[in-house]
Amino acid sequence: MLISLLHTALLATCCCAAAQTPAPGGGAGEWEQVLSEAGVRGYARQRAGTDLLEFRSTAVIPASIDVVGVVLRDVEGLKRSSKSCLEARILSQKDRNDYTFYVAYGMPIPFTNRDVVIHATTTYDVMKGRAICELRALPVSQAPPRDGFVRITDLRAQFIIEYLGPAQTGIVYTSRVDPGGHIPDFLINYTSKHSIYSSVIDLRRASQDPKHSQAAQISPDHELVAQITHDPAQMKTIVQNRLGEYIPERELTRLLAEDPGVFQALVNGEGSIGEILLHGWGSRESQRMAVSALLRRLLATRIQDPARLQKMVEDPLLLDRILAGRGGAAAVRALLQREPK
Repeated sequence: MLISLLHTALLATCCCAAAQTPAPGGGAGEWEQVLSEAGVRGYARQRAGTDLLEFRSTAVIPASIDVVGVVLRDVEGLKRSSKSCLEARILSQKDRNDYTFYVAYGMPIPFTNRDVVIHATTTYDVMKGRAICELRALPVSQAPPRDGFVRITDLRAQFIIEYLGPAQTGIVYTSRVDPGGHIPDFLINYTSKHSIYSSVIDLRRASQDPKHSQAAQISPDHELVAQITHDPAQMKTIVQNRLGEYIPERELTRLLAEDPGVFQALVNGEGSIGEILLHGWGSRESQRMAVSALLRRLLATRIQDPARLQKMVEDPLLLDRILAGRGGAAAVRALLQREPK
């Protein structure tokens, strides 16, 4: 799987860094939200021993997950999507989920042009309804050094691609790229932050291209998605597993996954519940917001007083208990037992 956002990361930042994190909120340090525009959220945190910031972005793409998969595998699309991309080609390919490609970019003065050889692998986490794409630069490759170019040898990136609904896909992007050279940290931080939004816009635009929709219809991903989403038991497991990334108590994740409003919204809805969970990959506050929104779904049919409902779902003590796994399930059960159905 190919990241169509790679050209933005290289051109706009020349060097950007973000932690590769296998679960929402994981890893050292605390993320702080630095961007929220048109459904794109950007987060940053300080890197140890440097003034560089780490960046993460989460966004919703209005296309099915198999279509997004086609876009992200489109190596030649890198050249079509950017005038600065001088060359983009596959060097070797084991299969559609394991290949190596070369890409070269012309950089604005005074920077030297860059090129890189990247090995891309994609795995499927079916139990959470997502695919995980890992990319890393190869220090030695089939592509020989090129005159007038600096070869990037330190690049690691990860895409999490999540099913949010029939026509909604979630993206969580983290990366670490060091193209070398001497570039001020403040410039790196500034351009990295402002590239988050434009990168997602490019991906959204490409996902609306009819040729990608047509290609997705014959993609192996299309059949896999249909198989999973038409199995209510498997979808319920996916919902509960994703909830478990934020909520430690299995009793509470089971309660939420069994709620028809939460379940149907993810399986057949417009993607709102999946989007709630997606944005929980950001800061601690974004996780609190996700839990609050889920509680609102759970309690809305039982509590008719809007002010009372608002107070319950925004109770900071309750939200912290849920996120810490310290009696949150019992507290929610108590609320449900007090309210008539």
